[in-house]
Amino acid sequence: MRIDYARELNKEQLEVVTGAEGPSLVLSGPGTGKTRTLVFRTLYLLERNVDPREILLVTFTKKAAKEMTERVELLWGTRPQGMWGGTFHHIGHLILRMHGHHVGYDSSFGILDREDTRSLLGAIMREDFHARKDLPKPAVFQELIGLALNSRSSLEELADASQKSRPDFLETAQYLFGRYQERKKRQNLLDYDDLLVKWLELLEQNTQVQQQLSSRFRYILVDEFQDTNPIQNEIVRLMGLQHANVLAVGDDAQSIFSFRGASIRNILEFQRIYPGAKVFRLETNYRSSPEILDVANAVIERNSMKLPKQLHSTKPAGPRPQVAALSNPSSEAAFVAQQILSLLSMKEKLSDMAVLFRNRYHAADVELALSKRNIPYQVRGGIRFFEQAHIKDVLAVLRILANRKDEVSWIRVLKLQKRIGAVKAARIAEIAAGMASFEYENSDADTEQVFALFLAASRMKRAQDVLEYTLEKWYAEYARSAYPDAESRIEDVRQLALMAKEYDGIQDMLSALSLSEDLEEGEVDRLTLSTIHQAKGLEWKTVFLISLKEGEFPYRRGMYKQEALEEERRLFYVAITRCKENLFLTYPELSRGWRDLPDSPSSFLLELDQNLFEQKREQEEYEEVDSRNSKKGWFIP
Repeated sequence: MRIDYARELNKEQLEVVTGAEGPSLVLSGPGTGKTRTLVFRTLYLLERNVDPREILLVTFTKKAAKEMTERVELLWGTRPQGMWGGTFHHIGHLILRMHGHHVGYDSSFGILDREDTRSLLGAIMREDFHARKDLPKPAVFQELIGLALNSRSSLEELADASQKSRPDFLETAQYLFGRYQERKKRQNLLDYDDLLVKWLELLEQNTQVQQQLSSRFRYILVDEFQDTNPIQNEIVRLMGLQHANVLAVGDDAQSIFSFRGASIRNILEFQRIYPGAKVFRLETNYRSSPEILDVANAVIERNSMKLPKQLHSTKPAGPRPQVAALSNPSSEAAFVAQQILSLLSMKEKLSDMAVLFRNRYHAADVELALSKRNIPYQVRGGIRFFEQAHIKDVLAVLRILANRKDEVSWIRVLKLQKRIGAVKAARIAEIAAGMASFEYENSDADTEQVFALFLAASRMKRAQDVLEYTLEKWYAEYARSAYPDAESRIEDVRQLALMAKEYDGIQDMLSALSLSEDLEEGEVDRLTLSTIHQAKGLEWKTVFLISLKEGEFPYRRGMYKQEALEEERRLFYVAITRCKENLFLTYPELSRGWRDLPDSPSSFLLELDQNLFEQKREQEEYEEVDSRNSKKGWFIP
């Protein structure tokens, strides 16, 4: 059976499928059918008698690899025997099983998963540092070491300010890195990062193997090329040296993972790395309305680090994206919830809607608003805001102040303290639950210090004061020693403290948060809540993009360097292009703080032509919104 490619593909896709011989870059905008293009390019090669063993299809997720290979098999009528397809790490694993002895590993090597890696680092720390309590947990070192390997950077370059300020942190990290590598080598073990690092080492150090692999794979097809890190980029170059048939498919406008080591320069410099490379563009979008694409095109046009591309829609005209300026985060959340209820009344499905946000804490108010209205929701790629470990840690402090007999919360807090383990925590919790006050004298300095902290906190009337005190006195230090993403978690707690300002007292806040419990397990249709990073590759009919205020989006850490600011703008572009028809952009005009100060809407909104948006000024009442604070308006000021 011969495939009618002209009938199955649009003109842009057809040009790639039939003409991507030699090094080729395909700039594939969101919703333009890049997966279909890769699948049909593979079929085109097979139909022209290319041996399946000479094709290498590389993806970033198992799901993408499975989808592509299954579609090839379905359309081809049988599984192409010998064709290699999978993630970078999967392909690296196969090659190292065959050739790993050239870099010091025999074919029986074991693979450490992330938990195994933490355990091995922990064992080294116990042995060599005698489990020093002042050192961060193994996960912190694990994250730093992994990022250094994937970005080909030094530990010193990647350590943040809080880590560099810790005595001996870098020296300890460098020592652990050396010992960790030594232990793996001695035990014939590789970790997840080694599957790339050793693959590249093999290609760079053994010319014979490099030529053998490069000769075998005549055609290399790489998906999501904008997400490659420096190691993956160099692997692709060396694997393709012999035939130069590298087909890289990606979108520089969707490069948003620099924090994982991905480099946008890989796709921007493709033509320099592969002289004479062809460049194709997939610009016909099958997902979004013309009005949404008008905004997306205008957003990305503001970036200087980009490859030209203009999306155009195949769909009929739809409503313009709408911008809502609400009084404060609670009003914003109530507005979103009411719009969702309105859509439900028009027979729309929750599964066709999503609320997207730049940072995890932005969703806290929305979760409460949804729970109050019994709107089922799911959090993509994570757990609900109030169920996260660090949030439950600090809420446990409030629960103890509200109910001194709460042994569960006592144990949770005590186990976070230095030199207090599970057995000791249980013993102290039992004593504490029977005490009439927090005044406690004991020869155990660690225990006495905990009670002193609670005694001071018990004199505070407001939950906000307690949370800020907890963070300042001990929790920030604990978080930095326990979590690789400590600063993000600390910011979550700060935002929780600001949220607490809206409640009259500790018990009032705890009662309100109890409403955020999940609905019945039997519910099927649910709204999606997601960070924009987690939403990449997905789509919904209706999208709410919240907290679009300056300092939050673009996030303040990315506002002062051009490269970081442009990545923030790409993130905005990704969020917009998740939407098919109904796009709501919202922001609060007042932020939470020691005083309510006006906030500026995101510069990403202000830099766009306001005619791209719906600017309604109609008055609407939102349930459970404090009328003293409610703005009730749609507009960009």
